[in-house]
Amino acid sequence: MSNTTGIKNTANGFQTLENNTSGGDNTGIGSTALAHNTTGGGNTATGFAALFTNTTGANNTATGLEALVANTIGNANTATGSSALESNTSGSSNTVTGLSALQSNATGSFDTANGLQALLSNTTGAANTATGSQALSADKTGGNNTATGFTALPSNTNGNDNTADSFEALLSNTTGSDNTAVGIDALINNTSGKSNIALSSNAGQNLTTGSNNIIVGANVLGNATDANVIRIGKQGTQKSTFVAGIFGTAMSGSTVVVNSTGKLGVATSSSRFKEQIKPMDRSSEAILKLKPVSFRYKEEVGPDAIPQFGLVAEEVKKVAPDLVTYDDDGKPFTVR
Repeated sequence: MSNTTGIKNTANGFQTLENNTSGGDNTGIGSTALAHNTTGGGNTATGFAALFTNTTGANNTATGLEALVANTIGNANTATGSSALESNTSGSSNTVTGLSALQSNATGSFDTANGLQALLSNTTGAANTATGSQALSADKTGGNNTATGFTALPSNTNGNDNTADSFEALLSNTTGSDNTAVGIDALINNTSGKSNIALSSNAGQNLTTGSNNIIVGANVLGNATDANVIRIGKQGTQKSTFVAGIFGTAMSGSTVVVNSTGKLGVATSSSRFKEQIKPMDRSSEAILKLKPVSFRYKEEVGPDAIPQFGLVAEEVKKVAPDLVTYDDDGKPFTVR
């Protein structure tokens, strides 16, 4: 043993802390644990070859066969499990629990891996959190990812800022970033799409490369070509939609309509979108009694004061009351 000035060290096992010179407050239990440590202090190594290569790294805790075996100068790492953080050299402030968790990590720091092979292939990716067997297992350089659940984000290599919560969430993602998938198989086929949000089981299952989509609801699969699309609820399942704060609130702008598939859009009057156009003949007599007007909305409704053209609900009521809808007080509100 080479110890010269190191104090408060505990060594138990063949070649344990063999090369320590001035490192203090170290505990090595197991054959060749902390064998190459020279000046590193505050380390705890329990298990065969745990922290074997460590020289100056400090405040590391390695528990298990070859845990943190390659660490040299990395600090404040905690590795629990056989081969946990096995390849780490200078990465610091990592916390690992599980067989082969963060096994390939070299310089990545501030990573947390809990589970069998969690963050297995990570080398330089930083600030990742993987909880669950094989979660983020293929990640190499991606950072700021959070994966919770068995095989959550397992294919990610260098995508950043993703959140996958549940079994196989974002299963196929490789380079996509800024995605959030919550629910079993949510965004399961996404590979490179970015900034998608999928909430509930199988949400966004058909998306592959599209970006900026929001999918909410179980089995709302979406389309492979979706981009910049919002889908809420599965068509044919929901019967009613309630959104507070809309009814009874007047505003300027174009009329919004809903088609039979639930798609929202603005009502258009252009002939480019119409067919079978023909005169209404006698059925238009009531319409001819209507009095179109020009107007501007009051400031509290339309502060931009854009000139508008249309009908006044009170006037339409006199001619065709069935075309008018009323507010909670029974007063004319708008025209159908």
